[in-house]
Amino acid sequence: IYIYIGALLFGGPHLLSILFPALRDNFEKSLGEKPWKGLYAIVSLAGLVFLAIGYLQSRAGPATLDILYDAPYELRHLTMLLVLLGFIFIGASHGKGYMKKWLRNPMSIGVSLWAIGHLLVNGQRADVWLFGTFLVVGLADIV
Repeated sequence: IYIYIGALLFGGPHLLSILFPALRDNFEKSLGEKPWKGLYAIVSLAGLVFLAIGYLQSRAGPATLDILYDAPYELRHLTMLLVLLGFIFIGASHGKGYMKKWLRNPMSIGVSLWAIGHLLVNGQRADVWLFGTFLVVGLADIV
């Protein structure tokens, strides 16, 4: 249950900001900029903690048998490539280079590639919730 709460707490504020910017701006105006950012950060961090706890719990006991799909072993090479590209794009989002100029959202593209790579080879329910949350947020920001 922790992974579901984490997905909601992490994905909710991010999707609210991405999909409903006017609503986000109204919340920010009513609370003030610093309290809004503080609340946003605390809720997002709590979501990450719940995601991590839920993911760790899925690695022991009966939850290890909760498999949604069995990924082909051959996709591991594609996963390594996507994760490598994802890390390159995430790194490019922190500097002043050509990739940041050419790509609108290198951080979101990198997170999405990272998540897709992991979803290709991890078919356990907890994996789908964890990496799926990041993929949905990343794709929503790209669009």
